[in-house]
Amino acid sequence: MERRTTVLVVPGGLADTSALASEFDVIVLAANTPLADLEMADLLVVDGSRLDALALLATLKRRLGSLPAIWLGHSWRQEEVEAAIEAGATDIAVWPDPFELVARVHVALHVHKAQSRDLLTLAYSDDLTGLANRRHLKNRLRAAVHAARMRKEPVCVLMMDLDRFKAINDTFGHPAGDRALVELAKVLRASSRATDTIGRWGGDEFLYITSGQLPAAETQAERIRQAVAAFPFGSPDLDLRLTVSIGATEVAPGDRPQDLVGRADRLLYEAKRQGRDCIVAARASRELAELA
Repeated sequence: MERRTTVLVVPGGLADTSALASEFDVIVLAANTPLADLEMADLLVVDGSRLDALALLATLKRRLGSLPAIWLGHSWRQEEVEAAIEAGATDIAVWPDPFELVARVHVALHVHKAQSRDLLTLAYSDDLTGLANRRHLKNRLRAAVHAARMRKEPVCVLMMDLDRFKAINDTFGHPAGDRALVELAKVLRASSRATDTIGRWGGDEFLYITSGQLPAAETQAERIRQAVAAFPFGSPDLDLRLTVSIGATEVAPGDRPQDLVGRADRLLYEAKRQGRDCIVAARASRELAELA
């Protein structure tokens, strides 16, 4: 069962906080409140009538991080509002009734969750394409390699990029190149399984992590290659037909994430050497050496 939201209340005399208990788990701060209880808090409510209220708010915010904090104030005087905000308040209520306070807690929690999701998206998504960024891909790759080692689950990586991408930028300008990458991302999303991870590794290189053995990964790579070749890139008055080269490899015993990526990258450039618009696959470095 999902736990209820926990509200940490610093008590005073400005508002009746008892109504919070009908919808939330409430911890009332006392001298003997255990630290473990404080760390369960999802939101702070600080009554500004206490002499030490500002100091307590600042201390709790430092200890508990970026939790939303509602300050219960005496008035809307500028100096009081500014002091509360400086101490860490994210919302201010002046002599609120119990129902207003409950509503403010709901709103503060909703906003905090939305901001957290947005920050997570910014941290792990590529700005241009909306796909996973390099940081996210590294995390997922570490997890996939660990699963392959611990549970003997086969994992494959595809490294791909658009053929002659530099010519697009040089001929039509960087906005056209950016548009081509955005449209490639759409093709890759449409061609991927829900359990796969795909993202922009850097520049026009994209990394695709998929479960299964190498023959299945090659089949998926061929599906992507055909989808890219058939897609009308560009604007209505600029019909670009682009192709993609792909290197595919399967995790081998003793592989580190960087080994897998390095091998897939070398296979990608072998596909370029063989004429582009093709797939080159190998399970280990020995097989890659035989291709040269």
